[in-house]
Formats: sequence, structure tokens, C-alpha cells
Amino acid sequence: MNQQDTTLRTVIVDDDELIRKTLVLLLQEYCPDIEVVGEASSFHDAVRNIYDHKPDIVFMDVQLTDTTGFEVLDAFDANDFAVIMMSSYSQFALEAFDYDSKGYLLKPFDVEKLCTAVERARAKLRLLQEVRDYKSRLELQQKTAPTSVIIKSTRGNINTYFTEIIACSGHYGYTRIARHERPALLSIDILAEWEHWLPHNIFLRIHRSHIINIHHVAQWEHDGKEGIVRMSNSEILPVSRAQKADFIRRVEEHHPKLSQ
Repeated sequence: MNQQDTTLRTVIVDDDELIRKTLVLLLQEYCPDIEVVGEASSFHDAVRNIYDHKPDIVFMDVQLTDTTGFEVLDAFDANDFAVIMMSSYSQFALEAFDYDSKGYLLKPFDVEKLCTAVERARAKLRLLQEVRDYKSRLELQQKTAPTSVIIKSTRGNINTYFTEIIACSGHYGYTRIARHERPALLSIDILAEWEHWLPHNIFLRIHRSHIINIHHVAQWEHDGKEGIVRMSNSEILPVSRAQKADFIRRVEEHHPKLSQ
């Protein structure tokens, strides 16, 4: 992400070319520090543009021709960028704010609401930068790779080995930590923090709201688009369409004989 006083990069996702052009012109006139680096009209174009350009802000249409904007967002962490939802209808507003949308812009666009949404997005980006700076300072203090982590839970600080953690799931601003043969814990840290702390060689994000320990996968199946995975504690978790290919590859590496 960029700093507050530099250009912010944005991707616009809408299946209406006229809407995209209109938004580009409005941003040029009223938010000149925002650079449009990519445009998309479909699920795959949107995911590719966001992965390739790594924008600070994504303007996301609620309804695309082949999917919804929410499905696109499920392919990413909520803290990868700030999102501003767009729609011709008001009934999706509550769901949009569940995705931490910094604005819900009805078409045709209201300039004042557009500028307000952009300012809210900037505030989120500043906060994310502070978190990243804090993480960087912590990393400098780490000399060896840890084998355990202190879970700051609602029941106190509890040391837990990474191998004991079955899955981490976002839960209303907290993170639910499922553990092997131990009660689950509710961590006060958000899921994005856990994705940073967990060793990537054994943990994998399978959904916007779930990270799993690949060694605790018991069974999985898919229907051609999305999938589900049963963990060693019998919990069933969804595998999003965008994460499915990476999930299958990792499962085949660690569990080549696992039944589907």
C-alpha cells in the first residue's frame, strides 16, 4: 500500500463500460491522487487485475454478469485493500458492510458520497500501514522461527504449538482457534494477523474467513466450483472457488491418497 501523501492505486470492477468510464472521470476531477491501474468486468478479470496490480482501493460492483462482487472479495483477505461497493440497488448495502466496505455508492454516483467513501478508504489504509509497520518491528526482533504462539484469548494468554492448531476462522472481529483434542479458543486478534503469524508451510487460507492446518485435513470434496473440507475434529469448512486450485495442490502434496 502507498502512504497517505502519495498516489493511491485503484481497480474498478463493473460489467458496464459506461459506469467504469464515468467513475474514472469523477476520480480524475474530484480525487486526483487516485490512479486507476486496472478495470475488470468479470470474476476472472477482477481477480487477475487485483492480484497483478495490488491496488490500494477496489471499486466493486455488487452484481456482475457471471458472479457477484462478494464472490470476488472472497478470494482476498479483507485487509488486502480497501473496498468501496457500487450498485443500482440499495438492498445489498448491509451485506456490503459485512465485507468492511468503506462506502455503498448508488448509481448514478453522488460526488459527495464518492469523496466520503474515498476518505474512509484512506483512513483504513493508514491503519493498515501502522499495523504493517508494527509487524515489521516484531519481525526484526525474531531470530528463530517459533514452534508455538501465544494466543491472546478471551480466557487469557495461552501458549499453543502450531501443530495443535486445526483451523483459524474469522468471527465478528475475533478469530476462533480450533485445537486438537483441546477446547477452541477465541482470539482477540483478527484473522489477518493470524495469517501473518502462522507458518505458511503448514497453514493455508481456503476462504475469506478460514485458514486451515493442511496436516489436519481429513476429507474434502468439490462440486466443480467450490468445495468443502472436513477437518480432523470433524468440523466442515468451505473452500472458495478462488482458493480451490491452491487447496487441491497442497492437499495432493501432503495427502496424495486422501479420498474426495
